[in-house]
Amino acid sequence: LKTPLLFSYPSLPVTFSQRLKGMLSRFAVRVVRRPTCSVARRGFAMRYTDDDGLDEPTPPNYNLESIPMPPSYKEGGPPMGEDATDDPAYYRRKRIKSAHMVEGLKLSARDSATVTEAGTIVHGRYGDLGVLDGIPVEYAALLHPAAEGAAAFRSLGATEPGTIVVYGASQPAGLAATQLASAAGNAVVAVVGSEHNGFDTLMDSINGFTKEPGCCVPEELATLKKNFYELLESTMKGDKCDAIDTETYLSDFVTNTLDYAEAFPNTRPAAVGEHYLEFWGMDKDREHFRENMDAYLDQFTKGSPPINGDALKAKLNIDIYKAMKAKFNPQMTKVITGDPHGEFNAADFVSDISEGKWEDPAPEHTSMYEFVVDRKEVAELPKSGGPMKGCIVNPTPELMNAIAKLGSLKLSQKTLREKAEALTFLSDGERNAITAVTTIVQVAKDHNVPLVVTGGSLPGYKSTEVTDEDVQEALSAMDIDEDGSSRLNYFVQVYRAGDFPIYEQYAIHRQNAERLAGPRQFVV
Repeated sequence: LKTPLLFSYPSLPVTFSQRLKGMLSRFAVRVVRRPTCSVARRGFAMRYTDDDGLDEPTPPNYNLESIPMPPSYKEGGPPMGEDATDDPAYYRRKRIKSAHMVEGLKLSARDSATVTEAGTIVHGRYGDLGVLDGIPVEYAALLHPAAEGAAAFRSLGATEPGTIVVYGASQPAGLAATQLASAAGNAVVAVVGSEHNGFDTLMDSINGFTKEPGCCVPEELATLKKNFYELLESTMKGDKCDAIDTETYLSDFVTNTLDYAEAFPNTRPAAVGEHYLEFWGMDKDREHFRENMDAYLDQFTKGSPPINGDALKAKLNIDIYKAMKAKFNPQMTKVITGDPHGEFNAADFVSDISEGKWEDPAPEHTSMYEFVVDRKEVAELPKSGGPMKGCIVNPTPELMNAIAKLGSLKLSQKTLREKAEALTFLSDGERNAITAVTTIVQVAKDHNVPLVVTGGSLPGYKSTEVTDEDVQEALSAMDIDEDGSSRLNYFVQVYRAGDFPIYEQYAIHRQNAERLAGPRQFVV
């Protein structure tokens, strides 16, 4: 082993110059690779050793008392618990003095709620609101969009319940209008813009705010006019549900059974297609193919015996059909629980019926989730929303961007081709918003009902004006009952800048920097 490689294999024509060249090349590779190998990057999957390699002593001031706690840990806020004052680690929040919505690059002074020394709430728009026992201060800052939603619903003049379409149902005013209209007994079709309809939780929540037959749909459905019209038609008039003809079950069952018996006869090892028995392998495997395949298919359900269609039609009735279907539930339970269930072949049951061998009576009691085949009447007719009462539009950001782009082009002075080219350069979200609102405007015209704009502006339509009556209605709807429920709910993200001042700028940053902002309102 100590002999150099050059002399270990004398038969190899290796010269000293060739060996020296190889040594130099390997040395050069090491030199090139060394800097790369010396650089290490830490990742989340790396493990640290117990020995950190630091022998330096801990500084004497390296303890919990080195950094004094902020004043907010000691001052302000009601004491909670007997030992709260003595516990230095206990944090007490400061009392909330005011709550603001974010407006542009600053906190809104108009959409704000301030607590006075007397305990009353002063709103930036609507003045002194008195003492609001059931409305949190953070919630009172959202009074203006809530009042806009109340004004929009009032402007429809719907004295009796009916069907109402709300576009922009995830926007503050649109969300308020959706809930207030639904609480008044109307069937609300809430249309959510593309900026929020990807949030499944939000869609489910708004769908829960609307009472049946109302619903929540994405604005993409409104771009498909025929489908949207059919949805409105079924909401207004209710789905058609005629009386059930039980004889239809029997005729369909006989037809399907005869087709099954023809496709999967019991002459095969199992209820499989004929192509399973075709040999496509090599000749050396042909001898044992059918034997192996029969053994494999033996584990599956057998095929159907021959069934006489005329005899089956003569012997089958609704009671026998119901009794046969009742055998499936116990069998399914045994399969799920792992209990012995034996051989179960529904085709054998049908064969016994056609031959007059069926003796099992129909069960008297059925499972609550079992389909009752002999019920002819409908237990509960689908609800109908009633006639169309009006449409409410709360412009979404995508809609406002589209209107701004198209308005700057002065389309009224353009040709049809120039208008089409302008629409082509809109984003998908902007194009969907324009199309959806156009559909809703046409719905209002077709049913001769008012179209109300709230929470923004729409060319050619006047926005709603908030009255004192609308403010009082919004306050009443926002009031939280003793059971924790209210007629008007919002998705709110609160930043307590009184405790942590940096939250003010952070909330403003989040409001303006998020390209796909969630369906919530920022309150500072």
